[in-house]
Amino acid sequence: RKEAMKESKSKVGAEVQVQSVVAGQRPSYIDDLKMPKAPRSAPKPEVTKPVFDQGLVKKAFQYYAEEKNAEQLISDFLLPQPSSKEATQGVTWLLDIGAGDRQKEEIVAEVLVVLLMRGAVTWSIMADALQPFLENLEDMRIDMPHADIFVHSLISRLLIASGKDFNPSVFKGLPEGQSELSWSLLTGALRKVK
Repeated sequence: RKEAMKESKSKVGAEVQVQSVVAGQRPSYIDDLKMPKAPRSAPKPEVTKPVFDQGLVKKAFQYYAEEKNAEQLISDFLLPQPSSKEATQGVTWLLDIGAGDRQKEEIVAEVLVVLLMRGAVTWSIMADALQPFLENLEDMRIDMPHADIFVHSLISRLLIASGKDFNPSVFKGLPEGQSELSWSLLTGALRKVK
């Protein structure tokens, strides 16, 4: 023990060597934090076309009912670029509104005529939407007794707006033969025309 003490005292004046050893690699995130980053460009908002659904059709209808702006109606209806099938569905939704609400039957008929006359829907699309509607009209009248009055309004407006260019394909859903309903719809529409 005494010898160890003597040795430590003798080393007091001597130089002590320190050696450092790198035990691992420097984490890469430290270098990333030291380097300045280029400013981020703001992400460009993606322009998505609206979805053609019942809400869009109802909103376009309501705006037209309030403002009577045909150009806006056409723009709102065509903005999502509906396919023929979607446009037919849109007309069907409007037919349901017209048949279901007596206070809206005239304005719905007007909207449908504007859509047809301005080219947003074709006669074929109108006929495709009207066919199942007219085929089920007799059953619909149980729940909506004024549905036939809506059909009178629609057909009379179509006759007035199209004149000699009226396309009778819209009648393809009417019951054939000696149907009292078909006769009633046609005479009711003609009464409104005069």
